Amino acid sequence: MVYNVKHTSKAIGTLQKIVEGFEDYAGEFAKVNFATKVEKWIKTIVEKEPVKGWMQTYFKQEYKTSDFNKFYSDRTADFAGIFRQKLDEDIKVAQAKINEDGIDTFLKQFEAKLVSKKLDELVSGIVEEIEKAPKLKLSDPPSPSPSSLLNAVVITLASLSATARQVYEEFHSFTTNSQITNVTKAMTKIGEIENEFGDGLNNKGKFGGLIDAALANVAAPIEKLTTLLDQNDKEGSIKYKLGDKVNGLQKTITELDDIRNEKSTKNNEDGKIEKQRNEAARLMDELKAEIKGRIQEVQAKVEDADKALKEAINTLVTDVNKAFQNLTNDVQLFYAHSHKADLQALRELLQERKNAIDSIIDTDKKTGLKGFLSILLDKHNGGRKLHDLKGHKNVESLSQIKRLSLRYFPICFANPAYPVLDAFPKSLERFVEQLEKGYVNRYEGHEDKIDFEKLVEGEKLSEQGTNLSKICVTLMEGLQKYITDLKRECNSGGKWSNNTINSASELGQWFQRRGFRVSKSDKEEGELRNNEKFKGKNILPLLCGGKVNKYVFVVNHLNDEEYSPLTKLRDLFRTYYRVCQHIHIPSPKAPSNIYQMLEWLSGLRYNPMYETLQGHFTKIFTALQKQYNLPSAELPAALHPRMSDTIQSPLKPSHLIDALGRSCAYAQDSLIAILGHGHEGGRYAVEFNTNTDNLDYPSSPAKCFDLLLEISSRVYNQMRFLYSQCQNGPSRGGWADCWYGRGVAGSSWNCNTLQCPDQPYNQIGEQKHNQKCDQNCDQSVKCGLKSPLQSFLEDGLQGFLPHTLTKLGCGAECSVGKHRGLPCKTPMGFGDISVAASHMKNGTHLKNALHSFCGQEKSHLTKFCGIVNCLMQRPPQTLGDMFAFYYGYLENWEGGDKGKDTLSKKHKHDAFEKAVSEAYFGQPYSIDLSPLFGSSKHSHTSTTHTKGDMLSIVNCAYSLEDTCGVFISSLSFYIYNIYSESFRSFYLSCVVYITEAFYNMLCQLRDECCTNCTSPASKCNGNVCANECKLTVPEPNYKDHNHHKDCKSIAQCPLTLPTLTKYGFMFSSPHKLSGEDKRVEQHKRTCKDFCSALKNILNDKETDEYVLAKFVFKTIPEFLFKIREPFIWTLVALWSLSLLYLLHIAVVRLDVLRIRSHLKSPSSHRIAAQSLLAAARVKALANVKYFSP
Repeated sequence: MVYNVKHTSKAIGTLQKIVEGFEDYAGEFAKVNFATKVEKWIKTIVEKEPVKGWMQTYFKQEYKTSDFNKFYSDRTADFAGIFRQKLDEDIKVAQAKINEDGIDTFLKQFEAKLVSKKLDELVSGIVEEIEKAPKLKLSDPPSPSPSSLLNAVVITLASLSATARQVYEEFHSFTTNSQITNVTKAMTKIGEIENEFGDGLNNKGKFGGLIDAALANVAAPIEKLTTLLDQNDKEGSIKYKLGDKVNGLQKTITELDDIRNEKSTKNNEDGKIEKQRNEAARLMDELKAEIKGRIQEVQAKVEDADKALKEAINTLVTDVNKAFQNLTNDVQLFYAHSHKADLQALRELLQERKNAIDSIIDTDKKTGLKGFLSILLDKHNGGRKLHDLKGHKNVESLSQIKRLSLRYFPICFANPAYPVLDAFPKSLERFVEQLEKGYVNRYEGHEDKIDFEKLVEGEKLSEQGTNLSKICVTLMEGLQKYITDLKRECNSGGKWSNNTINSASELGQWFQRRGFRVSKSDKEEGELRNNEKFKGKNILPLLCGGKVNKYVFVVNHLNDEEYSPLTKLRDLFRTYYRVCQHIHIPSPKAPSNIYQMLEWLSGLRYNPMYETLQGHFTKIFTALQKQYNLPSAELPAALHPRMSDTIQSPLKPSHLIDALGRSCAYAQDSLIAILGHGHEGGRYAVEFNTNTDNLDYPSSPAKCFDLLLEISSRVYNQMRFLYSQCQNGPSRGGWADCWYGRGVAGSSWNCNTLQCPDQPYNQIGEQKHNQKCDQNCDQSVKCGLKSPLQSFLEDGLQGFLPHTLTKLGCGAECSVGKHRGLPCKTPMGFGDISVAASHMKNGTHLKNALHSFCGQEKSHLTKFCGIVNCLMQRPPQTLGDMFAFYYGYLENWEGGDKGKDTLSKKHKHDAFEKAVSEAYFGQPYSIDLSPLFGSSKHSHTSTTHTKGDMLSIVNCAYSLEDTCGVFISSLSFYIYNIYSESFRSFYLSCVVYITEAFYNMLCQLRDECCTNCTSPASKCNGNVCANECKLTVPEPNYKDHNHHKDCKSIAQCPLTLPTLTKYGFMFSSPHKLSGEDKRVEQHKRTCKDFCSALKNILNDKETDEYVLAKFVFKTIPEFLFKIREPFIWTLVALWSLSLLYLLHIAVVRLDVLRIRSHLKSPSSHRIAAQSLLAAARVKALANVKYFSP
C-alpha cells in the first residue's frame, strides 16, 4: 500500500504521478514549437463566440446555400495561421526563452502592442492578409458588413492576450503559492515508511512482516465468508441488509466530515473572546441608551405632574367661585318665585280686559262708515325700500305662497260652486310667476348671523371658521373654472359672443346647468336678461377691467398683461392641498372601496408621488425601447379610430401623463356629482384632495404604479357599469330617472313612479277626488323616494352585492376567495349617502358627469387604462376581459372598410401571422382568427354569422328567422382597443392558452342564464311573452321571431343583468333589445332568445364545424402539436432506446459490481449496485472510473 502511494501508476493521485504530470505539462512548451501552441490558442478562440458571430456576418453572402458551421470550420486553420504569421517575431523571442520566462516575455511584448500605436498597424495587416487569402477572400458582391471582420480581429487579439495571461498566472501561482516543495518532503517520508513496511514487492519490513502474518491467519475464514456471501447473493437477504448498513455508515461519515468542515470554518473566524468583548460593548451601549431614555421619561412625567397640579388648583378655584355664584342666583330666584303667583294673576286680569277693549275697537273700525272709509283710503304707510324686500325671508315667503297656491282649489272652500273661486288659484299662480322674476341671492339676509371677528380662537379655527374655510376653498376651484370659461367663450371670436341668454342658446344652457333660471323664449321669464342689447359680448366688460374697479380679470398696467386674482387665489389653495399631502401618516391604509379609490385618485395630483410616477412612465417607455429595439422611447400601436382626435400612434409618456392628470381631475368631479359640494353634516369637496381618510401612497414608484393600476381598473369597471345603467330609463331596465343623494331611500330593482303629493314635479293636472273626508287640503305624505341607484351606491342592491376587499395591489384578495375568471366586485362605499350628500340628483345628472371620465373610448380614465393594458401586456382576467380582447383584437382585422385602417392591419393581422411563423421555427403556418368575429350579416353566402360567430350576440344586423341580437357588451371593451406589433408573441400566447378557458366560461354563462330564464322552476319561464305573442305556441314552419309589443324584453328581466355583470358584461343596447328603436322596433329580444343565441355559438358538434368550437378543439391543438412534433418524436426515440437498455439489463445481471482493488481479496468490496447509487454518494461516484462488472 505504501508503495502504491508513492509509485504505482494505476492508482489515481500518487505523489510521484503529480510531479511527473506537472513536468510533462510544462515540458510541452519546450518540446512542441511555441508557435504551434499559440496557433492552437488562436484556433480555439476563432471557433467560439463572439468571433464566430462576427465572421458569420462577414461571410453572409458566401454561405447562402450551405451550412455556415461546415463552411467556417474549413477556414479556421487558415484564419489562425495568418495571426501566427503576424505574431511570428514575438513567438520566436518567447521560444528562445521558454525555459526561463518565455510566456511572460511573449505576453509583455504582445500587450505592449495592444496598448501602443502599433495596434492599428497590426490589426490592419491581419485584415489585409485575410482579405487576400484564397480561402478567406470574398467574392462579389462585397460583404454587407465589412466592419464585422475588423471587430473579429480585434476581439481575437484581446482573447489571445487573455489566454496567455491565464497560462502565465497558472504557472506562477503553482510555483509560488502551492508550496510544491512539500511534495518532495512527503515522498522522502514515504520512503522511510516503506523501509519499515517493505518495498511493496518481495522485501519485508519489520511491520510489514507482522501484518502479512496476521492476514495469513485470517485467510481461511475470509474464504469461508466469501462462499457464504456468494450463496446469499442469490437469495438477496444479506445483500440488502449490508447495503443498508453501508448507507448508514456512509451517512455517519458524511456527518463527521461536516463537523470537521464546520470546525475548520470556525477556526478562521474571530476568536471567542473578541466576540464576547464586542457583545459586551454592544450591550453597554444599549444599556446607556435605555438609561438615557428612562431619565428623559421621568423628566417628562415630572413636568406633566407639575402641569396637572397647576390645572387642578385652577379648576378647584373656578369651581368654588362658580358654586358661590350659583348659590347667589338660587337665593335671588327663590325670592322671585315667591312673588310670581301674585304677578301672574294680575297679568291675566289685565289681559282679559284688554282683549275685550281691542275687540270693541276693531269691530268699530271694520263696520259702518269707519270701515268703508278705511277701505277707500289709498296711502302707503310703510317706509321699507325695495332693496329690503330682496332678502332671505322674502324668498321663503314667496316659496310658501307658490306651494300654497297649488293647493287652493274650489273644493277646499265652503262654497265650491262660487265662480270667483275658480279664477283665484290661476290668478294667484300668475302673480307668483311675476314675483319670481326678481333675482334674490339665497344667502342674502339670512337670519343666522356669523361673527367674522371670532372665526379664529387662539391658533385654531372655530367650528364656523373651519366650515366657512372649507366652503371657500371648495367653491374657488369651480368658480375659477366657470368664470374663465365664460370669459373665453364671450370674448371676440368665442362661440357665445353673439348669444342671448335663453334656453335655446348655448350661453343660456350654460347658465341653466349652473343653477340659474333662464327664459325659455324671447320673453323675460327667468332671472337673467334676455334681449338683443345684452349678449355674450356684453358680459365680457363686466369680467375684465382695471385694477381700481376690482374686476375678476385685471390688466397689469406695468406690462399690459392680464391676470386673475381669482386664479392666484385658486393656486394658493392648491398649494394647501400639496401641504396636506405631505403630512406623515403612521398607519396609512389602502383604499378598499370606490369612494376611497376616487378620493385616492383625486388627491394623487397633489401628492409628491405624482411627479415620481411621471418619471416612472418615462422609464417604462425607455425599457420597452431597449427590450424591443425601438428607434425611440415611443411605442407604435394601432388605436381605435374614435380615439384619433385625442391620441395618435406612437404612444408616448406624455399620453400617459396627460390621461392620468385628467383622470384624477374627473375623479374629483365624479365624487362631487355623487355627494355634492358638501355640507356641515357631511364632507366638503375640498377634503377630496387632502387625504382626510389617511390613504396609502407607497413611496416606491413601482409599488405606487401597481396600486394605481389596480385602483384604475376597479374604478373603471364599476363606474363604467354605473354610466351604462344611467343611460337608460325604466322601460329599458336603467336608472336614468332614479334619484340618489340626500334623503333618498334604496329599493329593489326598478325605480318606483310614486312621488309624494307635496312634490311639485311630474304631478298629474287632473287628479281624482279620492281623498278621505277628514283630510286637510294642504296635507302631504312624508313617504320619501326609493331608488335602486341609491341602493347600488350604498352596496345594498340585491344581485349586485359587492365583495369585501381584504388585500389590494399585487395579488388582490376579497371575501369571496378564489373566483378565477369572474370579476371582483369592488364596494361602492357610499353607505351614508342619504345623510352625507348635500344634494339630490337623478341618474341622468350622474351620467353626464361620468361621460368624460369613463363613458366612451376617448374618456380620460378609459384612455389611461387602455394605454396601460397595452404597455404592461396585462392578460385578460375575466370572461368579460377575454371577450373584449378578442373583439378589440379582431376589429378592423383586415384594415376595416376597404382596408383604410392600415395601422390595424399592420399591428394586428400582419403581426399575428409573423408571431405564428416565429413560433413555428420560422416556417409559414396559417391560423385564421377572423371567423370568431367575422360577420354581422345574415344574407352573405359565405357568412359565419349563423355558424357560431360571436358578433351574433354583439353587433347583429337582425333577421326575422334568428334569435341573435345586440345582447351583450363587455365592461372592458373600451380598454382593450390598443395593440402593438411589438407584443405579437404575447397576443399569440393569449389566443393559444386562454381560448379553451374562454369557451368553458361561456358555457357556464349559458348554463346559468338558461337555468334562470328557461328552466321550469324559473320566474321567467312562461311569464315573458304576452298571450298574443305568436312565439308562445309557434305554428308549423313559422320562422318569424318577432315578439308582441307587450312581451317583456331581456332588459326588464331581473336575473339576466346581475348574471351578466357577474361575468363582466352589460347589455349592449337596451334601447334596441326593448324594441324602442324605430328602425328595429319589431325585433324585441327576451332572455330566452339570448339563451338560444348562446347555444348556437357554443355548438360543439364536430360535423357542424361551428367556428368557436372548431377553433378551440381543432385549430389550436393542431398548432400546438405541430410545434411540439419534433420534440415528441425525439422523446419517443429516446424512450425506445431506454426500453432496449432495460431489456438488456434484464438479461445481463448488472445489480452487482466488482471493484478492481489493490487488496488480495475482493470479496470485502463486492457491494450492491443500489448502494453505490444511493443519493448521498452519487456526487462522490461521479469521478470513479474503475468499476467493472
